[in-house]
Amino acid sequence: MNRSQEAIRTYRTGLRIFPENSKAYNNLGNIYSGQGDFDQAQTAYEQAVFWQSDYALAYNNLGDLLAYKKRDLKSAAQQFGNALQYQPDFPAALFNLGNIRLAEKNEAQAFALFQQALRVDPNYVPALGNLSVLFIGRGENEAARKHLNHLLQIAPGDQRARDLLERLDQSEQK
Repeated sequence: MNRSQEAIRTYRTGLRIFPENSKAYNNLGNIYSGQGDFDQAQTAYEQAVFWQSDYALAYNNLGDLLAYKKRDLKSAAQQFGNALQYQPDFPAALFNLGNIRLAEKNEAQAFALFQQALRVDPNYVPALGNLSVLFIGRGENEAARKHLNHLLQIAPGDQRARDLLERLDQSEQK
């Protein structure tokens, strides 16, 4: 039995004793998702928010699963909205909802959500990266450069940020 299977068995045993343990359901969802069992993960996250209706992290995890694994953007957006209803300053939920708005071609709303995530956490690397890309698309290269340099101070090994800076440098040399 591998560690994930052992953890699932342990959580299942604990949930038989304390079935309303929302954190255990959330953790179980994370394990199932990591194994690629997205239906079981979804069920576990849904149980987490059933037992604790204000559990922002579980809503975000459910939204993440729906958006990135099941490609159900409408349902995912609803779950990120639920997370933000209970925790309005949740950078990951703001970022994830911003990604959905980008996929829907609503760049202005995506931009605002990424900025909001950075107001909550100025060092939130995913939002710094996506906002930089949007700045580049708008031709606001200095703003993009500022965000990319900040990102690289936090995450020096971020290859995407390095590549974007290199592209900016090359475009400015032409």
